[in-house]
Amino acid sequence: MTPKKNRIFISYRRDDSLDQAQRIRAMLVHRFGDDRVFLDLDTPWRW
Repeated sequence: MTPKKNRIFISYRRDDSLDQAQRIRAMLVHRFGDDRVFLDLDTPWRW
């Protein structure tokens, strides 16, 4: 049985930090792989 890989979820405030979140994602993808890093771009958060 193959061990389950942990995943990384990036949460951010859309109005002022998308650029930084995308840079952080790129660094994490380079280190851990694209299949383990998730940056939610489609969920319309309303607080």
